[in-house]
Order: sequence, then C-alpha cells, then structure tokens
Amino acid sequence: MDYINDALARVNLYQICSFLLSGVECGEDEVFSYADTLKKDSDPIYRRLDVLCPDATERDRASADLSQALAAYESVYMELGMKAGARLIHQLLFKDDRLPDKKTAIQEIRDLLAGMDGNSVDLKQSRADRRS
Repeated sequence: MDYINDALARVNLYQICSFLLSGVECGEDEVFSYADTLKKDSDPIYRRLDVLCPDATERDRASADLSQALAAYESVYMELGMKAGARLIHQLLFKDDRLPDKKTAIQEIRDLLAGMDGNSVDLKQSRADRRS
C-alpha cells in the first residue's frame, strides 16, 4: 500500500484550496506566513487610499468601509470553508460503500490520520478532552 502513502504525501493544502476556489492548481511553490501574505496583499490598497484620500478623516472613513467589506468576505468564506470541510468529513464517514458502519468509518479515518503524521489518534481521549 505504498502507493496510498505516496498519494497522501503529495496532498497539498494550497493546491486543494486553489482548485476549490478557482478550478486550477496554484502555480506558487513558495509558502508565506499568513501575516506576510496579508501584509503583502493589503499594503497596495492602503497606499492607494493615502493618495486618493489625503484628508485623514476621509481616509479613516474609507479605511473603515474597506475593513467592513473585507470582514463580510471573511465571514462568508469562513462559513463556506467550514461547510466544505464538513462535506468532506461526511463523505469520508458515510459515502464509502466499503465501510459498513460508522465505527468502521471512524477507524478508517483514525488509521488515515495516524499514517499521515506517524501519531496514533485516540478518539475516545479526544472526546474526554472536550468534556473537561
């Protein structure tokens, strides 16, 4: 079953995100921190606001409006991401004809996770941690 481990080793979160959002693989191999990405991609618009709105009060209003709009996008995309993740988990648990029941599906996911990072996953312990 090395071919399965090889396939899992090729899993790349950025490629999956790019495919889900735009239908194509991302071309960048470089991975930046979230903070660096946000700074790099947001600096130009704030520099433009400085030029377009030399008045500090007007610039602050424009910046607040922009931040409100971005927060709305963030909320919508976060919810969509959560729904996509839930759908994937549901498919892993219940759409596989090879898995006769929920217990077997959960064991399959436990084995999959253990194979990905070399650590075992104790779902009973996880539930106990959540309750405490």
